Amino acid sequence: MTASDSLPLHALAEDNLAAASPDLLRAMVKTFADALMSAEANASATRNTDRSATTDLTAAR
Repeated sequence: MTASDSLPLHALAEDNLAAASPDLLRAMVKTFADALMSAEANASATRNTDRSATTDLTAAR
């Protein structure tokens, strides 16, 4: 059962972000950028680990 008078999430978020301080927005962007760079670094490390494991197995034969 869904309430007919639900507040749309995008409207609530838009109103809150419009009223937010620049410091809050800066912190949100920094957090997002840090998470994105961390995910990219982890993916790169995983690719490098997979590549070196393949190289090690090939060299052992």
